[in-house]
Amino acid sequence: RLGGRKVLVVIPDGEQRVEAFLRSAFGGRMELSIVRVPNRPGATPIQSLASALEVMAQGGTGCRSALVSYGDIHYDLDHFEPSTEPDVFTSDYIDSDKYSSIHRTREGYLFEEAWAGNKCKWDHRHCTGDCHTDIGLYYLPSVAEVQQILRNGVAASTVGGLLFHLYGSSLSLQEVVTWTDLGHLDTSTRIRTHV
Repeated sequence: RLGGRKVLVVIPDGEQRVEAFLRSAFGGRMELSIVRVPNRPGATPIQSLASALEVMAQGGTGCRSALVSYGDIHYDLDHFEPSTEPDVFTSDYIDSDKYSSIHRTREGYLFEEAWAGNKCKWDHRHCTGDCHTDIGLYYLPSVAEVQQILRNGVAASTVGGLLFHLYGSSLSLQEVVTWTDLGHLDTSTRIRTHV
């Protein structure tokens, strides 16, 4: 809906239902590619992203930029305009260890990564309105730049963590008002009435 015709989806090996659904629902409307990754305990979104970008490079898709989305999040974005700056899409701050958070400090952004039980160290009581939740949607203006840092290795588990490592405070934060997380029981039921 946002203008992308080439869609690449990363799914675990052995997952047949998701691929069948995607091909049935979207296969005729877009150029859909499926990337399969080993289903390992403790796998991170960074590993999925690395697999996707490697397939893009090998396949010669010619993509210079990409919109990256976690697969279990539903977003209501009416409009998206690609730019030369990387974007992290956010919402108002949610006090939860399920989501990474972004805080503006005097020195720039502080990114607190929440993944696989990693607890944030930031004292969230000091949030004064310039705290945000990373909702799992990102725009990469340079796929090659991200590929290079992934090949060199980076101490990040999430795509947001990787982008903050790579771009720091030059990132642009774009607010998304309406989004639903299907990956958590307390929010997944909302999708039945919303969509």
